Amino acid sequence: MATNIKLLTTDIFDKNKYQVIGMVSGMQVKSLSILRNVLGDVASWFGTGTKDWTGITKIFEDTKKEAFDKMKKNAKDLGADEIIGVRIGISQISHGGKQDGMLVCSCEGTAVKNIKNKTGGNGRKSRKSIKRILKKKTKNQKKKNKKSKKSKKQKKII
Repeated sequence: MATNIKLLTTDIFDKNKYQVIGMVSGMQVKSLSILRNVLGDVASWFGTGTKDWTGITKIFEDTKKEAFDKMKKNAKDLGADEIIGVRIGISQISHGGKQDGMLVCSCEGTAVKNIKNKTGGNGRKSRKSIKRILKKKTKNQKKKNKKSKKSKKQKKII
């Protein structure tokens, strides 16, 4: 699931640009097979080096991504644009001994919405509006210069 909601770990934000919507969370649980538990035990003794032959790293990354996707979906359903203060928790639940275990990934954060204003969605003026403003300023400046030249000429005549 692809959503364009940004995830930020900071919980500091500009209250003039964002409106807090509420807390959102996501959780994903994956089963770890007996074989993966055995390989994990072996890896803890000898290490895996640069290659993860246990496959646990891939399971962890997939589980984390799925939990983030669920949290993003929850935020999107609330109308949020971003999630701030994102925290993630990982734990393993085992049923004792060498039996199958469960990898649990949970994440949470605060859903916020950009406050729209006249300058655009994020408080910045668009390039076109900036160019328009500069153009008006230069036109006005030229008019003022012409008026001042005329008044100087009139003063010289008098």
